[in-house]
This record gives sequence, C-alpha cells and structure tokens, in this order.
Amino acid sequence: MVLQRPAAPDFVKRVFTAEEPDLVWAGDMTEIVTEEGRLYLATVIDLFSRRLLGYPMGARHDADLVVAALNMAAATRGGDVRGGIFHSDRLNSPSTRPGSSPGPAAGWASPSPWAGSARASTTPSARRSTAY
Repeated sequence: MVLQRPAAPDFVKRVFTAEEPDLVWAGDMTEIVTEEGRLYLATVIDLFSRRLLGYPMGARHDADLVVAALNMAAATRGGDVRGGIFHSDRLNSPSTRPGSSPGPAAGWASPSPWAGSARASTTPSARRSTAY
C-alpha cells in the first residue's frame, strides 16, 4: 500500500499568469513514443513570458527528470530563484510517488513535491544529470 501525501498548497489558484518574470513557473511531463521506445520530456515555463526554461528528456518518467528540468530552468535564469513559485499537477506514475525518488531541486520546498505549488526558498544546488 502506497501512502498518499496531502496535496501541497496551491499558491497559483488556477491563475496561470504572472506580473513579472521568474515569479511563477509551471511544469509538466510528456511521453513521446518513438520507434526505439518511450522518451519522456519534462518542461518548465515562466508564466510571465511563456518562455521555456527547462526541457530535459530521459528514458524514465520520474522525479529525477523533474529535478533536472528545475535545475535547467534555474541555470537559465542565473541560478537564483528565491521567492519564486513552481506549480505542477499531481503525477500518478509509480516512479513519482512520494518516497520513490528525491524531491524537486534543493530549495523548492513542498510537503508533496508533485502537487500544487511550492515556493523557492533558496538557490537550487548544482546537480549532475545525464538527462540534459
């Protein structure tokens, strides 16, 4: 039996716009079927400019891919994302259930990494990843 954590607070409240850059980011994952197998794409966009900030791809639909997307987005924006909000829907894949993999990039604090919104409290740390 997998214990379900409660959803994180929704700071975005279904309003997917922002008044300035780097205030609110949103993320999602997509499965791409290829002749060689499945490929997963994790994305992070800035809701102010709609600019794509993070877009790693990998062979697994897991939390590590989302962490790579957040780290890529933070690096794109210069590394300091304090005070920003990251919003994502709740993933249901067994590989993304709480406790199966690390949470989002360091500093993106959330009671449940894959539900609702999280406020960035510190700069994400550099992380080695082969996803991008």
